[in-house]
This record gives sequence, structure tokens and C-alpha cells, in this order.
Amino acid sequence: MTKKRLVLNKRTRSVIRVAASGLAAGALAVYLAIPVRIGAPFEWLPLLIVVAIGSIIGIVVAGHATIRPRLLALTSIVWVVLAALAFCAPRWISAGRYDGTLPTATECVGGATSVTQWPILATGGKKILGQAELIYSGQCGTAWVRVSQTPPDSSSTKSIARPAGDLLPPAATRPETDPYSNLGTFGRQLVAPGCVVARVTVSENGAIVGASRQTVCR
Repeated sequence: MTKKRLVLNKRTRSVIRVAASGLAAGALAVYLAIPVRIGAPFEWLPLLIVVAIGSIIGIVVAGHATIRPRLLALTSIVWVVLAALAFCAPRWISAGRYDGTLPTATECVGGATSVTQWPILATGGKKILGQAELIYSGQCGTAWVRVSQTPPDSSSTKSIARPAGDLLPPAATRPETDPYSNLGTFGRQLVAPGCVVARVTVSENGAIVGASRQTVCR
């Protein structure tokens, strides 16, 4: 028994060719333009590769007048799954590259901006012991905490946590403790496309004298 084949007329094959070529051109444009704002080009390379492979498959399919429906369906499913994985890859790669690192040890500090700041209050009182600030790097897509204006004989401990979402798993930085600095001190960073929870404590002589917990969404 002859297996059924799907007949592709000339117009359908032309549409497939145009769509595949347009998809490849669009992927290349995204790779060259968007990463300047949301990530390094290397991190978007998996998406470009998958789209390019899918486009080649589409052009090859358009070169045949007939094709087995099962083969076409299987090819489509595999390509969609790969495309979905490749779409997530930029943030996964970025998280693996930057999560838990010191921003001062990466290129992320360049062009970073302040999202918001809030006072660190003394335990059980309203006295302000310093200022906490969430810094965001548009270049790396990361966020971290900066602490300043604390007492000269104090130290501060900073950490941030990211809830699951935006194609990323939950994560938290290791608490970073630094002595007073008139330039301020920085915590470790996380890739943070959405909200983060920042925690800061101020200590004097080994005892915590102030603390702050803040949820910040960009």
C-alpha cells in the first residue's frame, strides 16, 4: 500500500520559501539589534541557530512537490520544541554567567542605573542608619544592592533573591558583608528581569543594629 503524501502546489511552495527566508532575515536582524539592549549577542546565538535550521528545513520542504504528512508534522514539532528552548536560552546563559557574581568583577557596572533607594532603620526605632539602593544593569540584565551612609564603625550585609518566573528559576545571592566605606559597598548580583527581594543588615561590634527587607520591581 502506497503511503499518502501531501501535495504542495507551486503557490504553497512559494509561500513556504518566502516565509522561511523572512524568518531567517528577521532572526538575523534581532540578533544584530536587540542584544544591544537586553543581552550579549553570544547569548542569543542559540535562537538564531534554531531559526536558521528551521528556515533551511522550510526551504528544503518547498523544493519538493510532495511530502509525507507524518514527516512534516514530526519536523514541525521538533522545530517548535527547539525554538522554545532556544528562546529561553539567552536568560539561562545570562543567569549562569552572572548569578552570584560581584558586579565590580564584571562589565555590568558600566552604565548601571539606580532603580530605587530606601532608608535602613535601626532595630526597634526610627533612626536611619544608612541608605540601601537597588542598582540595575541594562547591559547584563542584572540587579544588586548598594549600601551607603552607614556609621563609620559599622559593617553591612547585603543579599537579593529572585522568585521563579520570566523563564528563570528562583535564586538568591550569598550574603556579602563589607566594612564601612565612604563610597558605599555592593552586594552580589542576579539576573533580574522582574522583581527581587533585597535584604540588608547593619552591624556594630558584631551585633545587628538595623535591618531592611524590600521587594523591588522594575
